[in-house]
Amino acid sequence: MRRPWNCLAGARDKAVVLPGFPYASRAGDPAGLLVGDVALTPRGLVVSVLTGKTKHSVRDARINYQQDPEICPVEAWKAYRTRLAAEADPRWSEAGAPAFVGVDRHGTSPAAWSPTPSPGP
Repeated sequence: MRRPWNCLAGARDKAVVLPGFPYASRAGDPAGLLVGDVALTPRGLVVSVLTGKTKHSVRDARINYQQDPEICPVEAWKAYRTRLAAEADPRWSEAGAPAFVGVDRHGTSPAAWSPTPSPGP
């Protein structure tokens, strides 16, 4: 199913795919990113990525702005985070929250969801 970029799920999908190309991400890399792992700088984004399968180390991948804003990974990230901040609970913007959140098939934003698990009974 093709999603329009003007909805939260579409903005999220674009923000997952476009930054992955410049730093050669593996399929599971975006799933493990936290908001604090991505920093916006004047030149673009700096993404702190775990490397290695057994000995984990962190490398900072630099992603620069691109000329075409439609395919610019930095603009995609900014648009997604702006949309998420407008539609969801402010806790999703904290450094320890996941960088990318799930959105259901109806496009429901995670406004009522908690980024941290609730304590058990």
